[in-house]
Amino acid sequence: MKRREFINNTACFGVVVATTPLNSLAFANNKLTPPAKGKIPVAFALSEGATVIDFAGPWEVFQDVMVTSRGASMDEQMPFQLYTVSETTEPITGSGGL
Repeated sequence: MKRREFINNTACFGVVVATTPLNSLAFANNKLTPPAKGKIPVAFALSEGATVIDFAGPWEVFQDVMVTSRGASMDEQMPFQLYTVSETTEPITGSGGL
């Protein structure tokens, strides 16, 4: 999938969600409960020409989250396991030559 198609599809999804009454959405009445132990996987989708700030900014936010009630060690307190995913295993070039 090309970046433009990905952005277009994401924008269309956003419009649908924004115009749908909240009480009709499947997740509206379900509270998300994080697991007491273990990591929560978070994947960042990357494609050719990815803008660095679009994945680096959110990555920084997720990597800095600490929940002290999850355990004594720093590893236990860091709830997220971060990944990058792509439609190909080939190297990609992001903005600014990254």
